[in-house]
Amino acid sequence: MGVALFLALSLLFSHYSFEYSIGYSNDYFRALMLVVIGFIASEVSEKIVKNEESLRENENRMRAILAASPVGVALFINRKLHWGNERFYDLVGYEQGSLIGRDSKMFYASDEEYERVGRELYRGIDRSGMAEVETKWIRQDGKIIDCRLRACPLDSKDPSGGLIVTVADISEAKELAAQFQQAQKMEAIGILAGGVAHDFNNLLTIIIGNADLALMKVGKDGPLRKEIEEIRAAGKRAASLTRQLLAFSRKQIIQPEILDLNEILTGIEKMLGRLIGEDIELLMIPGPGLWQVEADPGQ
Repeated sequence: MGVALFLALSLLFSHYSFEYSIGYSNDYFRALMLVVIGFIASEVSEKIVKNEESLRENENRMRAILAASPVGVALFINRKLHWGNERFYDLVGYEQGSLIGRDSKMFYASDEEYERVGRELYRGIDRSGMAEVETKWIRQDGKIIDCRLRACPLDSKDPSGGLIVTVADISEAKELAAQFQQAQKMEAIGILAGGVAHDFNNLLTIIIGNADLALMKVGKDGPLRKEIEEIRAAGKRAASLTRQLLAFSRKQIIQPEILDLNEILTGIEKMLGRLIGEDIELLMIPGPGLWQVEADPGQ
């Protein structure tokens, strides 16, 4: 473009060389101004085209980034939706673009929660320029999801001009956290049960030992033999229960033995009858051809 201007000016100077000797002519100045204006207009037009192409490229790049975003991104002005990416609409269960102009109050179960979230967001933005809050949103299908909202203003000097909000579904993370807390509780219960079972097992050892000594001193037809045998049997069953508690608390080593299931079930029949209550009838039918199994009797 600079070369074109140089050639045009050279032609003008050679064409109007006579006028230079007696003064500039109006035609010369008019032609010169047209060339200069044309050059400037061409340069400006070329820059505008380049800027427009650059803007289009940046816009397409930004659209691609937002489309691939793993979280929902939306523009809210006065808490009304003005734009949302595909992921945002997937999270709330609506068709793309169907919520433009709708108030975000539609996502909340109560006005109180809607107001609380608004207060926390704007308070955080006033304090640090951005804010984060956790809440629950209601999808179109009625499903409630746990959300983490992060917001920052389009104009840091005027938050009322609109907020860019990212929306992340943290329902699965919340569920995993609850499961982890439950596992910790169960571990604590196991430790407590193990300690109690350990102490109780020591007491049972004394009871069973004394019952064995009493049986040695009482004859086969002694008047108290049956009662002492009941004490010993009850102690054995209680010891079995403590082994189960210790196994539950992972403090008991598994000791498998060859067992007759008929014998095991017959031994706990009375205890089961007391546990299930008098309004339920318990009928135990041994299996004559039942195979033996290798298992820990305390399990």
